[in-house]
This record gives sequence, structure tokens and C-alpha cells, in this order.
Amino acid sequence: MKNILLVFTICFLFSCENEAEDNRLDWIQEIDKTILDYNKNAKIEQEGFVGVDKDYSILKIFKKNNDGYQKNIIKSNDSINNVAIIMEIYTLNGEIVLQNFNGLFPLLYKGAKEESDPCCQLFERSIYYKNNQQGKAYFKQLKIKNSENENKFKDDLEILPMLEIDDFNVSDEYFRTKSQLHKLKAQL
Repeated sequence: MKNILLVFTICFLFSCENEAEDNRLDWIQEIDKTILDYNKNAKIEQEGFVGVDKDYSILKIFKKNNDGYQKNIIKSNDSINNVAIIMEIYTLNGEIVLQNFNGLFPLLYKGAKEESDPCCQLFERSIYYKNNQQGKAYFKQLKIKNSENENKFKDDLEILPMLEIDDFNVSDEYFRTKSQLHKLKAQL
């Protein structure tokens, strides 16, 4: 009897795992699938320092694939303000379809910071664009006490679920990002 109960429990657990649904919209799932395929063969086309302070920003432009997808990565490090951000922008025929941010950002306090207060937060934000007016934004964040073991905390951040941002202005972010990318590419 115990063996039957054990087998039933194991089968039930596996069946629950297989039934887990992906609640993202079909067009978002399609973007993720296409980007995953693109990244398997992505090759850097151009790379260099850009931005106001050329010591801290690097732009990598990847080759377009046959379908018109292209990846751009902007890495910014500002050791003075303890900010490290990576932004990936994926375009399809020049129009943004996905924008990923992740990095480390300091927390600001109005009063004196206590020893037990976190110093900064790791964050991840993804914006999927259906077009320049419609999209969905998601984020997750993790406050940490020190940035020395950032890689350890990245694993903890990875476990957290992405939460949808309800009141996000997709249109403003789309045009701001497109303008920023255009300016950075012109500096390369």
C-alpha cells in the first residue's frame, strides 16, 4: 500500500509540473522564442566606448539576422555613484521589440543610513513592445546589504518572479530608448 501511495504521489507531482502554464501573452512568448533562437548565432559587428563619460559606457552592436533581428548591448559602470547597468535592446527591422535592463543601483536614504539598512538593490526589468504604443513591462528587485558578493545575490534574484508594472508609459519609454540608442550608435 505504501508503494502505491508513493508512486501516486510522484506521478501527481510530475503531472502538476507539466501543467504549469506560461501566463504571458502569445506575442510575448513569440518574442522570447525568436530572441532565444537569435542569440544562439549572434555575432558582434561593432563595439566601442560611447556616452558622455567614455570610461564607463560600452556599446556592442550585433549583426542582423536574415529575419531583421538585431541585438544592442549598453554596459554602463559608474564607480563614483556605485551604479552598474546592462541594457539589451532587441530590434526587428529597426523597431524595438524587447528591452532588458539589469544591474546594481544604490539605495538613497533621507536620513542617516543604519548599519542594518541595505546599500543597494539588484534589479531586472523587461519591456516587450508590440508596437511603439503598446507593450508590457515586468520587473523584479532584491535589496542587498553589500555589493561585494553581487554574483551570489544574482542567483537569489533569478529565483524571484517577474511582476507586471501596471501603470507603465510604454510609448514614452519606447521613443526615449530609440532616441538614446540612435545617439549612442552615432558616437561609435
